Amino acid sequence: ISSLLVVNRKQIIKGILTVTNLTRNFLTNLAENIENQEVENYMDTEPVMFPPEFPVVEALNELQIAGKTHGIVMQNGKPSGIVSIHNIALMLLENSHLYCAHIDNMTSFDELQKAFSQIYIAAKNLATSSRVSREELTALSSIHRAIHRKAFQLTCDAFKAEKNFKLSDYSYCYLLLGAGARREMDLRPQINNAFILDDNIAENEEKLFNEFAARYHENLVNIGYYPHNSDDDVMTVNMVLKYSKWIAEIDGWASKGNKADKKYAFAMLLDLAALEGDIMLAWSLRNYILKKAADRPAILTALIKQSPAIKIPVSQFGSFIVDKDGEHAGMINLKTQSLSYIINITRLLSIYAGITDMNTVERIRHLERKKIIPEEIANQAVVAFDTITET
Repeated sequence: ISSLLVVNRKQIIKGILTVTNLTRNFLTNLAENIENQEVENYMDTEPVMFPPEFPVVEALNELQIAGKTHGIVMQNGKPSGIVSIHNIALMLLENSHLYCAHIDNMTSFDELQKAFSQIYIAAKNLATSSRVSREELTALSSIHRAIHRKAFQLTCDAFKAEKNFKLSDYSYCYLLLGAGARREMDLRPQINNAFILDDNIAENEEKLFNEFAARYHENLVNIGYYPHNSDDDVMTVNMVLKYSKWIAEIDGWASKGNKADKKYAFAMLLDLAALEGDIMLAWSLRNYILKKAADRPAILTALIKQSPAIKIPVSQFGSFIVDKDGEHAGMINLKTQSLSYIINITRLLSIYAGITDMNTVERIRHLERKKIIPEEIANQAVVAFDTITET
């Protein structure tokens, strides 16, 4: 129990007492307060109240605006229950389709910005109250993808009105890359997307697609997502290429002459999901990568040896490799140095085995079934993945 209603003898609500109230108002000065234990001195005397039919997403927003963790559900002038931000967060993540449907009905970027803020705060609250499981990451990813898709639609509408250019008149595919494709997006993921254009698209139309991509990226940043940092990634922001150009890029990344960082983009591109447009363009690209790797297995060996993204974060003396300076000096970055290692090794083994699964744990289990890795290693990898994502 994390909250209690306080009522008088006539059952009229006088306030609500929560764990937060006790922690902030009572326990902070226990020596003095121990002699003054009446709940009226520590309870919230102006609680937030909702009718039973009040939308849960709006209830979350009201609690956040008021800076409260709990609210009272009132029916016919009497209390019928208590809701908390934690309850709402858990419900949203367990029933993410409800929140996605709510996002689908939005009509402005301001609403999307508000939705992003709500789910960020809700998920963050859940993360501080319990461990965020792999399933909750999947639910978070579904919500992020819904926001991306709605932002894409709104950008399309605005771009059509301004430029008289309708994307749906052309053959293209909008791709979500990396964690978004794997459904492993965290609370505030970086923008990582790209476009495949049909080879028949004219040069002036290709320029408009590039302009649209830049506008869309800007809108996502305004909503709250981290902008794509080309210094941290081999993929350039909003990469917009015709299909044949993508094939040429992939061939170049896979060639012996390329640097290791560019070479690794070959494997990275396996993590892609089609959010809008012709899905066959996306699948054709993934199948080409798998075929390329099957024809030239030495590519994967070179990637494992050369890529800085596939290095165990342990020095030759057996100690962890930590940040040398900055805010986190002396600490290990679990995401970039540990989680990335598991994701990248699993991705490369999946290419080697011709596996089309997208999610990291699903890939590990498929590799286990195909006898590529033993059961013990698979179990250890899954435990490690879950432990890091839950940290």
